[in-house]
Amino acid sequence: MASPPTAEAYYRSLTQWRAPALALREICLDAGLTETLKWSSPCYATVAGGNVALLAIRKADCGLSFPRGALLADEAGLLSAPGPATRSARVARFTHVDAVWAAAKTIRT
Repeated sequence: MASPPTAEAYYRSLTQWRAPALALREICLDAGLTETLKWSSPCYATVAGGNVALLAIRKADCGLSFPRGALLADEAGLLSAPGPATRSARVARFTHVDAVWAAAKTIRT
């Protein structure tokens, strides 16, 4: 997939995982995060510019990748390491939009 010039174009271009991705986008934007494209994916950052989360679209699922996710409290067990050698990043993975909305409060926290 060629890199769309805007986050809006990115979401319009999605054919797989569109509904859960849009739900994740809504949660991030409602939390007051700013949206930009970084590394060809939507990135959500604070007003001060620190990256909080990136949208992660994969074949098997979609989700939010948290660059410093190991520092987050995760009582709900929503986060996992994206790979065996990963030290700080964590990913919240979803395969259905209902699961995103069920986890919305936890994601916002």
